[in-house]
Amino acid sequence: MAVALVAGLSVLAYTLAVYALPFMLGVEATKWAYASGLIGVVAGLSALLRLAGDSQSAS
Repeated sequence: MAVALVAGLSVLAYTLAVYALPFMLGVEATKWAYASGLIGVVAGLSALLRLAGDSQSAS
């Protein structure tokens, strides 16, 4: 039973790490952009990347 518990907790830790790490990187990048005053530039680049992604998926 202890082995199953350790295995289950390992799977849980891995799953949380897979989803939490990219989220926290995004949060930190947003905080940095906001603090440096580049939030408008970042928003513009994000919009351009989104439009580029939409045009590629449409064709």
